Amino acid sequence: MLVHTRTRRIKNTIRKAKKQLTKTKSKEKSIPWREAFKEEIEKYSEEGLMLRGSRYKNSLTQKQVAEALGISQHHISEMENGKRTISKQMAQKFAELFHVNYRKFL
Repeated sequence: MLVHTRTRRIKNTIRKAKKQLTKTKSKEKSIPWREAFKEEIEKYSEEGLMLRGSRYKNSLTQKQVAEALGISQHHISEMENGKRTISKQMAQKFAELFHVNYRKFL
């Protein structure tokens, strides 16, 4: 799958979440993000979405992240899609790369 298609999917997911948020704004001020991304969490895993979101926020490709960490791009893809768990050591490497707390990826 092309990177452009994945980016479009992420943008569509964000757009859906914003629509859901505007629908609930009249009732509440906000909704929990886990509720807004419920379908995606079930499909990919919460840790995978965090990794994908961090990568997207920093405008990095899977290949660039893999090269920076010295692992294969295939491993990054499997982690994002919930097929491979993220170890504590790998979470710490991601945290260092993206300048966030490592617990975000666990």
